[in-house]
Amino acid sequence: MPHDTVYYLGIAADEPIRLARLKANQTSLLAKYNLTENDAQAMCQAEGLLSPLYAFTGRGGCWFCPNASMRELRHRYQQQTHLLWEHRLQTLAEVQAHKSNLENQIEQLARQRKVLYRQKQEPERAAREEQIQKLTKQIKALCHEFYICTDIEADAAMMQEKLRQAELAAQQERNEVKEDEYKRRSSRPDGARGASVFRGGY
Repeated sequence: MPHDTVYYLGIAADEPIRLARLKANQTSLLAKYNLTENDAQAMCQAEGLLSPLYAFTGRGGCWFCPNASMRELRHRYQQQTHLLWEHRLQTLAEVQAHKSNLENQIEQLARQRKVLYRQKQEPERAAREEQIQKLTKQIKALCHEFYICTDIEADAAMMQEKLRQAELAAQQERNEVKEDEYKRRSSRPDGARGASVFRGGY
């Protein structure tokens, strides 16, 4: 990035400690327009852009956060199980195909909503606003399923990596056992080996 690049960060006006840490090339539009965290959440809520995570938790951290509560982890499990059963998804490939289909639906609805936003005819304003809200609700529901599919993909990748590491560890252990056995046999006294050969020859 060029040296004069300005970075816009999402720090609210009521976060003085974080704002004090901003560097010279960093700024916050929320602070500039005196918008608090609650203001930002209300704006996202009004536009249907609020993360579905806030339906069951007060924060939107990453799913693997070590500070995640049991309620968050339990909700994650329940949501994934419900999605898999509802759509009869049995393999990761089926989950990925369903996610791709969701993405296409979201894009189509978003385009429809964009057209409605651009319409300026005042007489149809009430009907237009109702359609926008309906589309926003549908998009939000589809996005929620999309996020769950993404979580399932992440969980599957993590489990595959753990299985790979476990297999490597098991293989290493087998190799060490074979090496120890070889060393043990190689360290036998010459007399014991000779006696064995003598008996075999006799």
